[in-house]
Amino acid sequence: MLTTLLTLLAATAPLPAQEASQTRPIGVETQISFAANGGIRDWRRGPEDSNIVYLQARNLRWYEVTLTGPCLDNTSFEPMVYTTGPGGALDRFSRISSARNPDLVCGVESIKTSLPPEQMRADG
Repeated sequence: MLTTLLTLLAATAPLPAQEASQTRPIGVETQISFAANGGIRDWRRGPEDSNIVYLQARNLRWYEVTLTGPCLDNTSFEPMVYTTGPGGALDRFSRISSARNPDLVCGVESIKTSLPPEQMRADG
């Protein structure tokens, strides 16, 4: 299995309008291809007290990822570690943890296509 460390110090500026108007179905179960090769660009926490995180792929598309439990700190600026399968995709067999607490590992329950998280939307 491949393990990837994602450290992000991205600004929280709104995304360009073209990102919010993606022409793809939203809420469809999927996987994130090429995650092992720099395919995850950014991530944000979901709603408070949820096991949801939002991951942004290299192509700027966002995905809502439901985890099996709380395994990441409350900040999106901490390093995130994840595993991928032999094909390099982040999927339902992947695992995610914080680089600060690598022993607390969550499984991925689902990955769905998504709009950017609310805190990233220019209109939200």
